[in-house]
Amino acid sequence: MTSLREHVHDPRRRDRPGQAAQQPEVAERTEAALRRFAGVLLHRPSVRARELAGDGRHDDYLAALEALFGITHSA
Repeated sequence: MTSLREHVHDPRRRDRPGQAAQQPEVAERTEAALRRFAGVLLHRPSVRARELAGDGRHDDYLAALEALFGITHSA
């Protein structure tokens, strides 16, 4: 799950063109909206990861991450 969160949040963390020219309150609201969106986007995969781990199917989840996003698990 950590790898998926990093995959989603990494582009958000990079400086976006024009970000420095934004007013601070606009930049803060934009950042908050992007964090909220990322959280909503990641909620269901987080829940599903816990369900699969509880069912002993953690490897299925890792395989799906690799197949869908090219994310490989490093132990």
